[in-house]
Amino acid sequence: MTDKLCSAPGCTKPFLTHGLCSMHYQRARNGRDPAPPGVDWPLCSEEGCERFAVSRGLCNAHYVQWRYHNLGEKRNCAICGTEFRYVPSGPSYKGLYCSRTCANKGAKGKRGLRGPEHPNWRGGRHLRKRDGYVTQWVTDASGKRKLALEHRLVMAEHLGRELFDYETVHHKNGDKADNRLENLELHVGRHGRGATEAHCPTCTCFSR
Repeated sequence: MTDKLCSAPGCTKPFLTHGLCSMHYQRARNGRDPAPPGVDWPLCSEEGCERFAVSRGLCNAHYVQWRYHNLGEKRNCAICGTEFRYVPSGPSYKGLYCSRTCANKGAKGKRGLRGPEHPNWRGGRHLRKRDGYVTQWVTDASGKRKLALEHRLVMAEHLGRELFDYETVHHKNGDKADNRLENLELHVGRHGRGATEAHCPTCTCFSR
């Protein structure tokens, strides 16, 4: 790691280029700070602008305006119908609305929707990375939503009752994400790790 520090007064950050740290370099490029000694950056080609050029001979502010008017795609707002220009900024930006106000109106219909009623619902299943178990969103008797272990839900549905706290469900093949009924085995108390076919001969858990 370099021992050289930023040349800006009072700054103790390591320098990035031209003797300045990242923050002071960007400030200088945007015209908020003077240029470093010995650096002759061209000025923005826009008339009356005294900031340094960053792209296409324009400063950052004028380049954003140029990009909007020259690269933007004409679209109509999905809420108010106003024509606006959309400049793609990434895969997560769909460019459906002309303003934040219209975007909030468009999202209002999705607020408060949960579970299968929400358009972005993907089944409610989640794989827990810390232990490999699959969890699922469920609604309890009091109407509250919570995450429950899927293998316990599968066993409870098969038995037609809720499992007791002292009952555990074992994965026969050792795969904690394989919650097929034929791969699950009900135990009383905690069970050891690994796959096993051992089962109490008097057990009637699977007889219905």
